[in-house]
Amino acid sequence: MLKLIIFQVIFLQLFLFSLFSRAEQLPKIKNIRIRECKTFSRLVFDLDSPTSYTIDQNDKILTLRFYPAIISSSIPYKALKDSIITKVSLVKEADGQIEINVYLNKTGLYRYFGDSNKQRIILDVFKNQKLFNKAKVLGFNINVREKPNVNSKIIKKVNRGNIFKVQSFEDGWFKILLDDQKSGYIFGWYLEPIYEIEKSRKARDTEPEAERLYNSGISFFKKNDYQSALNSLNQLIQTFPDSKYVASAYFHLALIYSKMKGYSCEAIAYFDLLNKYYPNSFYASLSYFYKGKLFYKKEKFKEAKEIFEKFIKCSPKTKELKEAKIFLAKTLFKMGWHRQAQKVFLEIEKKYPDFYIEDPGALYLMGENYFLLKKYKKAITCLFHVLNVYPQIKEKDVILARIADCYNYQGQKSASIKLFKLTEKLYPKTEGGLIAKIRLLEKADTVRKINEYRSIVETEPDTPLSQLAMFKLATTFYEKAEYKKCICILEEMMKRYPRSSLFENVLYLLEKALLKQIEVYTSQKSYIKLINFYLKKKQFFLKVKNPHCFLYLGNAFKEMRLYDQAINVYHMADNLFWDDGKKDEWLFSLGYLYFKKHSYNLAKEKFQELISSYPKSKYKKQALLYLGKSFYFLGDYNKAKKLLSKVIKTSKASFDLFESYFYLGEIFLTQGKYLKALNLYKKAINIGGDSKSLSFIFYNMGKCYLGLNKEKKAMEAFNQVQDGLVKKMANILTSQIDINHKLRELNETSKFIK
Repeated sequence: MLKLIIFQVIFLQLFLFSLFSRAEQLPKIKNIRIRECKTFSRLVFDLDSPTSYTIDQNDKILTLRFYPAIISSSIPYKALKDSIITKVSLVKEADGQIEINVYLNKTGLYRYFGDSNKQRIILDVFKNQKLFNKAKVLGFNINVREKPNVNSKIIKKVNRGNIFKVQSFEDGWFKILLDDQKSGYIFGWYLEPIYEIEKSRKARDTEPEAERLYNSGISFFKKNDYQSALNSLNQLIQTFPDSKYVASAYFHLALIYSKMKGYSCEAIAYFDLLNKYYPNSFYASLSYFYKGKLFYKKEKFKEAKEIFEKFIKCSPKTKELKEAKIFLAKTLFKMGWHRQAQKVFLEIEKKYPDFYIEDPGALYLMGENYFLLKKYKKAITCLFHVLNVYPQIKEKDVILARIADCYNYQGQKSASIKLFKLTEKLYPKTEGGLIAKIRLLEKADTVRKINEYRSIVETEPDTPLSQLAMFKLATTFYEKAEYKKCICILEEMMKRYPRSSLFENVLYLLEKALLKQIEVYTSQKSYIKLINFYLKKKQFFLKVKNPHCFLYLGNAFKEMRLYDQAINVYHMADNLFWDDGKKDEWLFSLGYLYFKKHSYNLAKEKFQELISSYPKSKYKKQALLYLGKSFYFLGDYNKAKKLLSKVIKTSKASFDLFESYFYLGEIFLTQGKYLKALNLYKKAINIGGDSKSLSFIFYNMGKCYLGLNKEKKAMEAFNQVQDGLVKKMANILTSQIDINHKLRELNETSKFIK
């Protein structure tokens, strides 16, 4: 009995210890904090580790359930004064579940938020829901969902400052009315209610305070104290959303963000808000100009063009109009729309003849535009004008080199060379000086060219001129027919300068060099070298995407009888062909490879496509021959006979005729039409062929004679077989004939004896 009592005590201690240990491991609500804000009361639950929770509302009671969790016994639950929250009460604490009721003095809207690790749960209860029917977005790129849950479909994204009508509130989600009159849901944490203010109070109190905030923000803006300006103007918009100063506040907020590095997206968002909510204000039209400049700075030239055009159309008399037109011309130039840019430049020059005084860079671009349009005389006039009006312009070395280029293209070689030499002498280490040096080298001998280009690459590795020098060096090797060296330099150039402005030129030269090197290997019949070259430079083959390279490569694999690899290469070229008459060669080569691999159905498809798509192709007759042979091996003798007969009528090539006669003979032999088969075989012999093919013909002729019971002629045909394997087959049949002949003699002898 005593032992039983001791055992029960020990068991009870262990059970209590396990419960205590488990309780110690559960997440604990350490503290509950309450804070009063202007428009809501905030309740914060601090936990020592993450847990799951739910929130439900029943009229004036919000119920929070935490599971699993325990709660600190030291937390007081007292009624709160001057708050929509009147009481916080612990309702249940059992089985690792905590249930807390939050009592409200009236039914209130709420929003809640858990931080990333759920160790802090925040609950906001709005004090007066009747005072707001709109809400403003607080963040950027916020999801609007189809239903009030995080797994629902995203139907739109909205940005900070967007204002929407609030339709209802469901479990922490605002139901809002979108611009297209459709409804969507945003989690309450990302919205700020906009409260309506009584007209009498607005008239009495709002305007002076709004004006003070506005003036304060503008003052800070002028002093370049952007953070203080942001605070004042944001406070104005949030507190007095109906103030007459709000449109200007939006505009200046956008300007502030445009001046702050890395905040151009925020600036554009505020310009968009201004145009959305105040489309008829003065600031709305002006915002297009500044928004266009932001897009131009971000090198989004298509968007910049559209916005500058919109500004010019809607603001014909503003002081920014001239600058907007200059920016439009620059944008068109950057987009490569040189004719349209020229038209705008001419309009500017006509209306504002002194425009270049404020912006000499625009006159420089105008000259560059004329150069690219090959209007060299006008380009020279413009560029000299830039140097005269603004002699200290930092691009003067490049301008001199460009003028020399113009003289060169006009045929004024001596003037061009003199100006290049002057530019190289005055500005030896600048971009213009190096351009001049490269241009002068074009007239030098090959050895000097190579040495000088290499020198520029080594001494000026981080300048755009190094890229040009490398390209010129590769071009020089290409002209010398040293294609491997050309390819190696272009390979190095692509590694060093992956975003070079010469990238398209590099690809074009690389394509030409690859093709030339492949042609060299093909002409030398160095197929193994060609295949190894491809394996080493495979990434370049894929970059240049030239189908001719793949044709040569496929032919190399075909010559080496690597049919599977050849087919893979041809398939890589499948989507690269342009309409230049080369696809017929590809179709024939691919069909031929399938034929060699005994894939006769696939071969048939390619030959049929070639014949139907390219009726005038030089490969058509060969395609007809191999299509007929494919049908023969597929057992469709009627189609095979029709096609092979067509080849005989249309082709004069010995090989085509020989093969056609041979396979037609095979068909008639199979069908037991021995005389027709013999006739066709004799025609094939008259054309002539290789030893192996002729051996097959003599062997088949022997079989035909046997079918006609002409053993003597069959023996003669078999005796003409030369090829080793076919010879053995013929010998077997010859032996059989001898045996049959002797058996007949024995039979006759036995009959005579009897």
